[in-house]
Amino acid sequence: MRRGKGKITTKKSGKGGYESTWLYIPSKLVKDSSFPFTEKEEVSIQIEDGSLIIKKRDVIQDIIEAYGIQNATLPKLIEDKANENGERTFLYFKDKKYSYMDMHTISNQIGNGLLKVIENLNLKKPKIALMLPNCPDFIFSWFGIIKAGSTFVPINTYFKPELLQYQLNNSNSRILIIDYQYLRNFKKISSNLPNIEKIIVRNAHKDFTFDDKYIDFQEIISANMENPDIDVKHHHIMAILYTPGTTGKPKGVIFRNSYVISGIYLGKELESIGLNKYDRIYNPIPLFYILGNFTIFLPAYFYNASIIISENFQSKSFWEEILKYKATAMIFLGDFLSAVLKTHQLSQITDKSHSVKWAFGFGIFHRTWKEFEKRYGIPIYHGWSQTESMGITINKVGSKGGKIGSIGKPLSGYEIKIVDSRDNELPPGPEYIGEIVCRSVYPSQLQYHNLTEEGDTLIDKGRWYHSGDIGFKDKDGFIYYKGRKSNLMRINGEAFFAREIENVANSHPLIIESACFTVPNEDLSDEVIKLCAVPKNHDSITQKELYDYLKQHLMYFMFPKYIEFKDTLPKSLTKAVQKQYLKQEWNDEKTKKNTWDARIKNYILT
Repeated sequence: MRRGKGKITTKKSGKGGYESTWLYIPSKLVKDSSFPFTEKEEVSIQIEDGSLIIKKRDVIQDIIEAYGIQNATLPKLIEDKANENGERTFLYFKDKKYSYMDMHTISNQIGNGLLKVIENLNLKKPKIALMLPNCPDFIFSWFGIIKAGSTFVPINTYFKPELLQYQLNNSNSRILIIDYQYLRNFKKISSNLPNIEKIIVRNAHKDFTFDDKYIDFQEIISANMENPDIDVKHHHIMAILYTPGTTGKPKGVIFRNSYVISGIYLGKELESIGLNKYDRIYNPIPLFYILGNFTIFLPAYFYNASIIISENFQSKSFWEEILKYKATAMIFLGDFLSAVLKTHQLSQITDKSHSVKWAFGFGIFHRTWKEFEKRYGIPIYHGWSQTESMGITINKVGSKGGKIGSIGKPLSGYEIKIVDSRDNELPPGPEYIGEIVCRSVYPSQLQYHNLTEEGDTLIDKGRWYHSGDIGFKDKDGFIYYKGRKSNLMRINGEAFFAREIENVANSHPLIIESACFTVPNEDLSDEVIKLCAVPKNHDSITQKELYDYLKQHLMYFMFPKYIEFKDTLPKSLTKAVQKQYLKQEWNDEKTKKNTWDARIKNYILT
């Protein structure tokens, strides 16, 4: 510790005799490499418990304090922005446009309509599940549910009936708003959903029969456009969002209204890469997914931008929609961009024939990143987060800054470090791979709703959230994601990630995609590697030919013992392969008949 004597003086200046107080710090301390401030840097000064505390000024924190925690509710944000922007367009969908004021008044109509349903059922702040496709009604219902003082529970429309049943029961949803196209799956499990008291059906077929339990969506659109008579507070629960469930049962994460503040600091980072009020952000991501709802809607609201929602991502119509709406920005998942590259190999779209200035998203691979930027001239800003939202990163320098492949640095308000199995922080360098752990510097608490199993994630005593994701940090503090802890394989004393095998398999010109995982060996003494691959044509390549290709490019301990060709691989909404389903198939006779064994150079069951 270095010490020095300073002094405090008061000076008068100006004709009015204004006083200013000066703190003099010895030059030997200022010149010390550990001195945390630069000349003329703005700082935050406060007195706490008799001590004078001087901190670097946090611009984001200043904005949040100015906004006020009492204003941190979604209904307040929607109303404020309606008053500020009026008839300016906020939402584009197909050939329709909705203004900021429309978003406010139509969601009020649905909120008031839902209040009547809630009162008739004699419920208090119920959880309301929403199972709609990407459309304006999804957003109006989402906002209306929260304005009615209830909890918004978006439903993954890709879930199979058993997972749909699990999510509806686990969330304790009492009301379900559902599109007619999903009703068949719902009715398969409806007898196992004792808590659902009312089903509100959108786009019902003209022959559909409504009754006391099933009502028409049009019935909840009230004529009352005023704010529902509900006092929503910042600490009230506004949503339960479920994880994709790629490694186990989906977990419901509780979000309180105060989470809207995240739109300020994520928006501030996006503003630094180009976000402004003239932006039209193209969003093809499902609205029930956090990147498709809160992650992009909140910054767009705070920074007065517009959003274009697509019914669903279709690589064939991707550029058609971009050009139609003159999108200036886009949100992506990595597999979306690789699909665009493959689909439009002969397209004439170039960096000069579209309006997109920047793209932000998650899960992009190094090769796709380079190819997409080179071909279309769109800067990629790569990020990382999870449904739990305990940490958010963004790589703002990207390929131009020599950080292609990195998920970037944590946003203001978050801390992230890499730790080993004993929670010791690891030094920078690709040789020091460990778990990504994070926490918010502001008082916040991760809460799961009705948690049934722990899975890979947990919170330790220091409020550090263990994400279950593996990566490393470079000397500049940029983080690189390597994979899920659950995808880390250990074979014959060697540790490696499944994606290392998958990347080689996918590089074969006759293979579309693959998934690698472990299964029990014949004698059940240990586990061996199985690879499921989707060939372009089942007659164009054999399992032995793929195995020989892998042997040429992989270390010996990575060779799969089993290879199975499949038509498709089961995937989550984020396009991640759901390997738990592939593992569950291992004992099926049909699967073993289709699985080739590298040891005997033939199918397991012949």
